[in-house]
Amino acid sequence: MIQSFVVAAPPALDPQKAGWTRRGWLKLLRACRSFIDRGQLAGAVTLLQRHGALAHFEATGWADVEAKKPMQRDTIFQIMSMTKPFTGVGIMMLVDEGKVRINDPVER
Repeated sequence: MIQSFVVAAPPALDPQKAGWTRRGWLKLLRACRSFIDRGQLAGAVTLLQRHGALAHFEATGWADVEAKKPMQRDTIFQIMSMTKPFTGVGIMMLVDEGKVRINDPVER
């Protein structure tokens, strides 16, 4: 099986076009920091895009807490079973659009 990946740099930040303020950015940063400081989250990569403009893209905390390796914007996460909720939502959107029925066989 041949796999291919396309990787592109994110667009330039344009918080004003996105309607994003410094206050909003600080609120998001404080929320992430509080989870990290309480040990509920090792680190996070946050991205906010609104009105077609990239408002915020930042890495906070640790990719590896024990090794003190900082989180990077391109850190790869193993999300494993977290794809199931996205797949379920996608299927239900198709059901709402009448493109599939909930009892249709998988191969449909």
